[in-house]
Order: sequence, then C-alpha cells, then structure tokens
Amino acid sequence: MTPTFTAVLVDDERLARHALRTLLAEHPEIAVIGEAESVAEARELIPRLHPDVVFLDIQMPGATGFDLLSQIENNFRTVFVTAYDAFAIRAFEVNALDYLLKPVEPERLEATIRRLTDSVAPDPAQPGRFFPDDLIHIASGQRWHFVKVGDIAAIHADRDYSLVATRDHRRILTRKTMTEWEETLGHLGFMRIHRSYIVNLACIDIIERDTEGECTLRLKGSPDPLPVSRRAWTDLKEILK
Repeated sequence: MTPTFTAVLVDDERLARHALRTLLAEHPEIAVIGEAESVAEARELIPRLHPDVVFLDIQMPGATGFDLLSQIENNFRTVFVTAYDAFAIRAFEVNALDYLLKPVEPERLEATIRRLTDSVAPDPAQPGRFFPDDLIHIASGQRWHFVKVGDIAAIHADRDYSLVATRDHRRILTRKTMTEWEETLGHLGFMRIHRSYIVNLACIDIIERDTEGECTLRLKGSPDPLPVSRRAWTDLKEILK
C-alpha cells in the first residue's frame, strides 16, 4: 500500500520513539519521515518536512509540546503521546486529533489511524467521530469528565440535560440532547431503547417481557429495569437473532 500520510515523531526518549515507530510500521498507510528529540529540533524539522501528522510528546526538557505548537505554523494534525492524562483538556483546546497514553496499545493506535483517515475522508455511514477505546470529554457544570466511550453503560434524558451512567457506577449530568448522543454513539453499539434512554448493548444483562407484551431490560450491575419501546423491541429482536 502506498503511504497516505507522512508522520514525524517528537519525543525526547529514544526508546519511546522506537516503540512508536515499530507500532506504526504495522500500518502501511503511515510513513514516518523524521524524528526529533526536542522542541528546538522539531521546530526546525517540521517546517522542512511538512508532515501530515505529528506524534508529539508533551513534557520534554526545556519546552513542552504545547510550546512547539505555539511556535510554528500548525498545518498538520497533532496526536499527543504522553505518560500523563493531566493534559487531556488542554489537548482538546488546541484541537488535537487524539491523545494517546504511554505505553501505546496497538488497538488504541489503530483507532487513532482510523480517526486520521476519517478526518480526511469521512464515511457517511459512520457519523460519529469516536471509537470504543477513545476518551470522550463530558462537560458537567465547571468540570470536564473524561470517560472511555466503551465504559458508558447508559444515557438517560433529564429535562434539558442528560445523565450519563458508566460501568463503574458514576453519574454525570451534562447539557447534551439525546439526539446528539445518538449521532455521536449510534454506530458504536449504542441503541435508543426509549425516548428517554440510550444503552450500550454490550452492557445488557436481561431482557424481559410481560404477558401484555411490555418489555424492559436490566443492565449488568444494576437492579433497575429500563423501559423498552415497542419499536425498539422490534429492532432489538433483529439484532439478537
């Protein structure tokens, strides 16, 4: 396969650059065309090579990855690769394509490359821009919660808000409509089972129907039954065949 994207790796740790280059070698659509071990070196290298994407460490001696982005023309996509998750909010503020934690897992890197590809040629059949292992940021008042998409168990409509329930039993209230959640997560195994509920199909434990045909389901680790509309039950039966 002819490489689709050129990449530069910026990290002060040689072993970290080698590990990432090794992982990227499994993806022929990415061609690594350069490496830099400091912000100063990257500041000279990137404008000369014009990469499509820069895999960028954040904490480096003398300057940070954020400093680099403020010092050069940002005409490339940025993927932060760091050992710390404390910078995630700022990464989103500078429109980073993705945020990977070290050590980078092959499956997580694959999701990043899919996102990179979708950012150039979006697939209309995949309207959301997230993948199951991605961190999604959820605003709740003055706080931002970072939750892995696959760890969301259910979403419940609450007037002008929605309540996000996670597998580890967190509850996050956010101003986001159910329609917006459907558009974001609908292609990732989430389903709207009722006008007030969206569930992660992987979290369903039991589905029950009574003698009158009314349907409810329970999620793993939760005793509370959730209503299933008749239309959603028809769709569920097709999925469960």
